Amino acid sequence: ATGDPGVRYVRLWEHGLLERLPDVVDPAVVAAAFDGTVGMILLRDVTDQLLTPSEPFSVKAHTRFLANMAAMHAALWGWHDDVGLTPLSTRYRIFAPAVAEAEAALGSSAVVPKVMADGWGRLGTVSPSLADLVLPLLDDVGPLISALEEVPHTLVHGDWKAANIGSHMDGRTVLLDFGEASGEASPIADLSWYLALNSDLLPESKDEAISTYRSALEGHGIDTGGWWDRAVALELLGSMVQ
Repeated sequence: ATGDPGVRYVRLWEHGLLERLPDVVDPAVVAAAFDGTVGMILLRDVTDQLLTPSEPFSVKAHTRFLANMAAMHAALWGWHDDVGLTPLSTRYRIFAPAVAEAEAALGSSAVVPKVMADGWGRLGTVSPSLADLVLPLLDDVGPLISALEEVPHTLVHGDWKAANIGSHMDGRTVLLDFGEASGEASPIADLSWYLALNSDLLPESKDEAISTYRSALEGHGIDTGGWWDRAVALELLGSMVQ
């Protein structure tokens, strides 16, 4: 779906980007290598720190996740991708109908592409107005990309979902699965995806969560004036396209 054989995760390691993460974010990576065919990532065993599947986030944990997300974004504020991670032009088409069609043509038995195809097929009935807005962007994501290039960027993880998150006793957040969608993007790309993928686990409304993250980001000295509302609107749309 992203055109990556597994090398992007390795690039994060080789170029020291994982080392630049703040201490409150633990990627658990010990070593990484690419043998020309597949990327291999060696992790510390963090099984005991991972979240219990489908268990709602406590207010304390949720607030800490957003605070640590903001710390990660602030630590790499203004970073531009010079190592070849996931580009914006790819990010928003990972789950596009064309990907589902390609998987079907390959005879794939994977569940996710089938669910993707079913979901896109139903969108026009469930919400015609949303379909009118989103489907053209799946054919040409250029207008969305152009708009997003005008807001601040940082390094994003790309998949802050419960299955990739854990907590250490000292408050650090375990964050697994870097690489698949990591790259340069608006920080709100991580926030909006977190809201979407964890929507049934959140202890506060999405609007409240957006405010919680914004306060945390500003606490790191990031000025959110002038670009915030536009970035939020664009990335909420971007998450729907994705």
